[in-house]
Amino acid sequence: MTKQEFLDKLARRLRQEMSQKQVMEQVQYYDRYLEERMSQGMSETEAVEELGDPLLIAKTIMDASESAKSHWYKEKYSGEMQETKQSGSENDRGGIRKKISVFLWLLLGILVLGVIFKGVFLVMRLVIPVLFPVIMILMILRSMNKRK
Repeated sequence: MTKQEFLDKLARRLRQEMSQKQVMEQVQYYDRYLEERMSQGMSETEAVEELGDPLLIAKTIMDASESAKSHWYKEKYSGEMQETKQSGSENDRGGIRKKISVFLWLLLGILVLGVIFKGVFLVMRLVIPVLFPVIMILMILRSMNKRK
């Protein structure tokens, strides 16, 4: 396969899922890579074969693009990787929403426990004045039955 055939196949597959700008960045990267390998003495065919299947490369690029929703990476020709974070990214907002949600559930749980405890204490406050004399009378009657 020639370099142009490789780049065309790659671009055609990437266009199905990515923006034109993203496709062009990837095609330019692989074009520069192949040119560099050929300038190092490789034949065009060898350089293309070294990369492998352009459809598999496209799938890998698209998978990586999916997993990097909150970050994107630019690869310089020198091979350095730079990470650029999106300011106010959706991921940051999602984290705040999650924290607020956890806080609200905890608050709701505390309120429910408070209502339960208040109800228990209210019932106890009403029942104990009635229950205590009843228990005392039952104990007296029981002890009188034992004496007979």
